[in-house]
Amino acid sequence: MTAFQYSGYKIVEGKPGIPGLPATFGDATNASTLLITMVDEIAQLECTLSYAVFPANDAIVRSVAIKNNNSSKEVVVEAAASFSVDFPSGEREMMGLSGDWGREGQVFRRPIFPGQQGYMTV
Repeated sequence: MTAFQYSGYKIVEGKPGIPGLPATFGDATNASTLLITMVDEIAQLECTLSYAVFPANDAIVRSVAIKNNNSSKEVVVEAAASFSVDFPSGEREMMGLSGDWGREGQVFRRPIFPGQQGYMTV
């Protein structure tokens, strides 16, 4: 388990490519990229979150790079995940199931509002 902490950021013009992978490309005329650096001092890992903005297309392209700053110790990345969904404007709602054993099929609904939403698992 890692505990990444914010370390810094920089903004670069254009969108850097991703070596060895297919990717979108952009130059200083059509894209800017925010690079956020996160570090885990104990595991000696560095994580760079990249958010490239293409204003003319109303698009954001993102990627992550994890770097092992201690080359003498092998690191295995078991999972790295993110999730984002953009919904068209209009009224939306979240649906879920709640209840204890024998009643876990109780449907509940709530409206979606601006900001962060989610389900908590116990």
